[in-house]
Amino acid sequence: MSFKLKFFMPTEEFSDENANLAEDLVNTMTVVDEFLREDEERSILDEIDPYMKKLRYEFDHWDDVSYYTYSLYDGLCY
Repeated sequence: MSFKLKFFMPTEEFSDENANLAEDLVNTMTVVDEFLREDEERSILDEIDPYMKKLRYEFDHWDDVSYYTYSLYDGLCY
């Protein structure tokens, strides 16, 4: 099953001159449900977890990503 995004909040990277690009991106973007099996997901997490644990928390960057991700998930069509 796949979902089309009904809500997308362009960031400053999508200036006026890139407005068409942002619209094209939204109109062609698809979220694929169950893209990875659980065992594949676990394998990827096991591989990157040691690296991620060594990274320092980046307040500004990760807070923005969390807000943006929440906005995307909040706007999914079901």
